[in-house]
Amino acid sequence: MKLKRQSDVQALKQQGLTDQEIASQLGIAISTVRGAKPTYIAKRLNGRLTERERQVAELVATGMNSPAIAKELQVSERTVHAHRYRISQKLKANRPVEIAALLSKI
Repeated sequence: MKLKRQSDVQALKQQGLTDQEIASQLGIAISTVRGAKPTYIAKRLNGRLTERERQVAELVATGMNSPAIAKELQVSERTVHAHRYRISQKLKANRPVEIAALLSKI
C-alpha cells in the first residue's frame, strides 16, 4: 500500500468508517485496509484473482448477496455474477462459505 493510501486509510478510520466502507471509498480490497500487502495476497492465491475479484470474494465471504455487492461496488448485478463465476472457477469454490475459508487463510 502506498504511503498516501496508508494515510488515507488512517484518516478514514479516525472518522469512524468501517473497513468495508474505507475499502469501497478508496477502491481497494478490505484485506488491504486491514494491513495485508497486495503482493502477499497475490502470492497466497497464486495470482489467480484480480483486485476486483478479490473485492467481490471478500464481500461474498461476509455474506453479502449479489445485489448488495453490486450496490456497494457501484457496478451492475450482472457484473457481480460474472466476477462470482470467475472466482468459483479459479478457486474451485462454489459456495460463499468455501470462498470465506480460502480467504481466511490469507
